[in-house]
Amino acid sequence: MTHDSSEPPPLTFAEPGSTWAALAARFPATGNWPIHVGGGHRERPWELDDDTRNLPLALIKVDDPADCLAELGWSGAINAGMLGVDARVVLKSWQSRFGAYVHSTSGGSLSVRVTRPPRTIAEARLVAREHFHFCRYDSQFHGMGGIAPSVATLVANHQWDFWWD
Repeated sequence: MTHDSSEPPPLTFAEPGSTWAALAARFPATGNWPIHVGGGHRERPWELDDDTRNLPLALIKVDDPADCLAELGWSGAINAGMLGVDARVVLKSWQSRFGAYVHSTSGGSLSVRVTRPPRTIAEARLVAREHFHFCRYDSQFHGMGGIAPSVATLVANHQWDFWWD
């Protein structure tokens, strides 16, 4: 079966048994986008538990999953001058190109699940540049000497994480 490139592929996620993945796959029928939402630790986002099973799962009524942060009134990157409505443009682009969808947010952190991550170092380098500009003041880049150390980690990586001070 061929796929019309003007339409996104069906929503499928490699998380068998995951409530989030099951609800995300049902989005086209329900219009409810699932997102794990927590209060977060704004002072110490690096101490967040990677296990989102402990975060409440919200269902956000949206026309497009990229709108969920705007609909939530997300302000996790406010110190960098970005709100959920601003993030929507980038999220929509990543959704279209990489099958990247918001998975969770807690305070100044954001996690995105990626169904079609970069496959080569060259592709990953371009994505790393986008990540840097999306999250310019992100502590994941502080003291790293630029984006180079993060490039290889993006190849075939199905989760992208961001956090803002």
